[in-house]
Amino acid sequence: MSTASFELKAKTLFQLYDNDRSNLLSLDELMVLMQNALSCLLKLDGREPPSIGEVADRTRAYFKATDADND
Repeated sequence: MSTASFELKAKTLFQLYDNDRSNLLSLDELMVLMQNALSCLLKLDGREPPSIGEVADRTRAYFKATDADND
């Protein structure tokens, strides 16, 4: 996978979180992605991972800001 194209890597990563295979990320799927990403990044920085509530609040805000057609 290290020699794969960026597009293939991005598609593979997306598919890890698109559990229902809808080719869209639901709010719940995005929350799982955000929990994993934030926890890993903060852990690498020696900081505590965010609580599930913090992740839910941030994710809802991101989702609302980017889901223009409420689909």
